[in-house]
Amino acid sequence: MSLPNHILAAIGAVIGAVAGSFFNVVAERTVSGRPWWGSERSSCPSCGRTLQTLDLIPLISWVASGGKCRYCKNAISVRYPIVELLYSLWGAVALYIWGPSPAGVGAMTGGWLMMLNALTDLQSGYIYDHLAGAIAVAGALLRIFGGTEALLDGVIGAATAAGIIAIIVILSRGGMGWGDATLMGGAGAILGWKMALIATYLGFMIGGLFAVLLVLLKKAARKDSVPLAPFLTAGFMAALVWGPDILGYLGQSAGWPWR
Repeated sequence: MSLPNHILAAIGAVIGAVAGSFFNVVAERTVSGRPWWGSERSSCPSCGRTLQTLDLIPLISWVASGGKCRYCKNAISVRYPIVELLYSLWGAVALYIWGPSPAGVGAMTGGWLMMLNALTDLQSGYIYDHLAGAIAVAGALLRIFGGTEALLDGVIGAATAAGIIAIIVILSRGGMGWGDATLMGGAGAILGWKMALIATYLGFMIGGLFAVLLVLLKKAARKDSVPLAPFLTAGFMAALVWGPDILGYLGQSAGWPWR
């Protein structure tokens, strides 16, 4: 007996909030050059006090404490609950749409890993190869379950998305970094080549509109660099949600497991 979609969404939301808390730590420690594995406990960034279980409940702890450390009363960045909320929302969306299937697990995991790379890009302006490469690994593991045709689609998708970004990196002469190519290579492995084209287009469109808005509001100059990973992540998620319908309208199939 399958669970109703709203129950699956609730489960995805809870799992997503926990994942968001974990990936917050991964991003922060990666940027600061500290290992995110091992026995190091989370601590308050202000007073250094080791945080207890009650301090680490995703979303709830931050709200209950009024956004402050229980011990030193200094403010804790709103970034933490925002990231946990975004992960929670994507977990809910993924399980609501695809359920506990290869597509659901692939969409959820892929979205979370894309967001992780968006976090490091926002914090440091850098995409780490091992974190971006994890997306390609997730794509390969997903497509093994779909057989040879699905695996080939993933390989072509990775080459297509990474190739497009690589051409732009070369033509821009440093205006974009190679980390973006690695990131989209992983995204293409999960999406397949048709969905990868849609994701890349949507990512650039969303990023371009945001950059124009910043210039119009005089929040940035035309030559200022803008982290691209958050917009590529948005394009990835938008392609997953609407890509199959777009391709269906064009008389095309999204391919396994998205069709």
